Amino acid sequence: MRCRRCVLTDRVPHVTFERGVCSVCRQDPRRTAPAERAEVLGRFRAALDRRRAAPGGADVLLAYSGGKDSSYALDILSRRLGLRVLAYTFDNGYVPRETWDNARRLTDRLAGGWIVYRPAARPLKRVLRASLDKPLHPAKSLERASPVCLSCIGIVKYTALRLAQERGIPYVAFGWTPGQAPVSRAYLELDARMVQAMQEPLRTALERAAGTDLSEWFMAAPAEGRVPAMVHPAAFYPYDEGSIYRRLSLLGWRRPQGLDPNSTNCRLNTLNVYEHLKRHGYHPYIHELASLVRQGHLGRAEALRRLGPVNAAAARSLGRSLGR
Repeated sequence: MRCRRCVLTDRVPHVTFERGVCSVCRQDPRRTAPAERAEVLGRFRAALDRRRAAPGGADVLLAYSGGKDSSYALDILSRRLGLRVLAYTFDNGYVPRETWDNARRLTDRLAGGWIVYRPAARPLKRVLRASLDKPLHPAKSLERASPVCLSCIGIVKYTALRLAQERGIPYVAFGWTPGQAPVSRAYLELDARMVQAMQEPLRTALERAAGTDLSEWFMAAPAEGRVPAMVHPAAFYPYDEGSIYRRLSLLGWRRPQGLDPNSTNCRLNTLNVYEHLKRHGYHPYIHELASLVRQGHLGRAEALRRLGPVNAAAARSLGRSLGR
């Protein structure tokens, strides 16, 4: 059974149905109120008045993948909010050439600088391979993302926080959609205890999987110095994909070909979707797409199209590249 309002099915854990409508649709409003977006944006603007970078520094470090949503976030931070942005890209080895081209064009136009971090390949491959084979993440977290994505996104999050702290940058921004990050959490002040609680379970699991010290991926001493705040700027403004694509095309961004329709930055998504469907029976992006449909940001027909079949041959080829 599939929900007649969004795209969730009865195969998704903890989702029940009543007269063809899923339990999430019955509980949540269909749209995020503009007043809520404005309130959270107002809190962020007020925080900017309190915490700005030193002259010559960056106001915000953006975890920048070169994909559509992180490029939209870069445009918001630079053009709409007038902030000095340092773009930070984590190179996992599976970023297509077109994505690198997009990143170069947009960072040249919108960012005050661009840093690319390439971790040692062997431990990263061990982590990604182990994410496919071992239960590294809580089962609840797998309802919204695949194991490989959870590992990769976690590394991006904590390397970005560490880099921002080392450089005295007061904010770390992410290009997550309203379906991935609730508006209520679009601006989040952190303290050392929160960061420790967030990163230690992941760090422990990844080090156990890789069999080596991965301390360079995490904040070494969150108790020392001020912890950067996290912000998700795409949540502050109406999220209309057609308008976003048109705006980015004017900036020189071009949609990469041959990627999973839910991704515009990373080839690993093909493997993520394939493995998640095979193991759990539902698409790892289904919650995000359902949320975008409920909020009016994405049409139901388009969301259903993105839940279509994955290229199994490409997924198996990616798996072999990990030595799996």
